Amino acid sequence: MPYLFFVDILLPLCKEHDVFDVRKSSRTPIEFKIMIALRTLGRGLVADDCSEMSEVGQSTCNAIVKTFVLQFAKKLGPLFVRKPTEQQLRNITALYGHLGFHGCVGSTDTTHVRWDRCPNMLRHDYIGKENYPCLRYLLVVDHRLYIYHCSDGYAGGNNDKKISRLDEFIQAMLEGMYSDLEYFLYDEDGT
Repeated sequence: MPYLFFVDILLPLCKEHDVFDVRKSSRTPIEFKIMIALRTLGRGLVADDCSEMSEVGQSTCNAIVKTFVLQFAKKLGPLFVRKPTEQQLRNITALYGHLGFHGCVGSTDTTHVRWDRCPNMLRHDYIGKENYPCLRYLLVVDHRLYIYHCSDGYAGGNNDKKISRLDEFIQAMLEGMYSDLEYFLYDEDGT
């Protein structure tokens, strides 16, 4: 991660949204906590590695990473992943309509996140076409790559169709979440 992104964006966001709950007393500065969490997540390190580098105990490193992931998702997730407003929805459908996809409200696909430390008893369910254990997340984005939905993690052995059948956002759309959205369809002769 570029240092300026860390200093100018991530650190202020974590402070503003109190990701580490500063009311609790801690001798570890928030900058260290974020760095421990990012290094652990980004490099696949274990608490022992971070503990040796930072002189912060292993159990503290584990707690920092867990807090960062859970609180970041809870407090900052809604800033980046949210349903489109009415105006955004009109803009999205207008552009997709211009491209020939009338009535389209977004693009959807699943992404695979490798799970290197998958427990052995779960490996079979989590190995997909990539031949390694992974979690799959279904995303709905628009043409500008704004994320409107990110599902919970599914076992990597599931295919896109099954995940779509299980996902609450896709099911809500099928049940009429955007049924009041008006758009024009062309028939075979282009009228």
